[in-house]
Amino acid sequence: MVLPPSLTCWSLCSFALLAQDPAPAPGAVAIRGAAGLTAAEALAAAREQVGEHLRTAWRQRADRIAAAAAPAWLPQPCVDAVVAGWLQELPIDQLSRVVDRDDRIRDHGFGTSHQTTLWIAEAPEHVRAGEASLRAALAGARRTALARSGAVAIGWTALGIGAAWFDRLTRGYMSGRLRLAAAALAALVLAAAVMV
Repeated sequence: MVLPPSLTCWSLCSFALLAQDPAPAPGAVAIRGAAGLTAAEALAAAREQVGEHLRTAWRQRADRIAAAAAPAWLPQPCVDAVVAGWLQELPIDQLSRVVDRDDRIRDHGFGTSHQTTLWIAEAPEHVRAGEASLRAALAGARRTALARSGAVAIGWTALGIGAAWFDRLTRGYMSGRLRLAAAALAALVLAAAVMV
């Protein structure tokens, strides 16, 4: 039996639609929450999983950007502190949008359970803006580290010149005590630069 051309075309289109990926938008990611006793619990669990997924994804992005953008001379604890502070200020709830939602209700015989799957997509402009703000934060940390290093160098130079001048004034009478005081002041200048 030969099918009419319109029916054949319709059946092929139907099969093509069934074979497609269920993702509602390109780049969307399915996040499935834990099962709950109510639909509200299931939705809250799915939103919590979305937050965890986004935090993990942005942490990985931040680590990649920090490895590429941070100067090699900047100590790793400083880079980690900048990244951690930047991640704290990141508005996780504004970085993605829910493009689809799938609610499943299962009957277990003794009760029902609800499970929600949220399809989320990140806007490319939000990703670019977030990455640019991290690069700006790392550049600010670099400038701050340079300024502190310069302040320490200037402080130590002034301290060395002052100690040498005072040693010359006392004609070497208090050289040991003067060196000890200069070393204590040098440590104090370094500590002040680090704490500020």
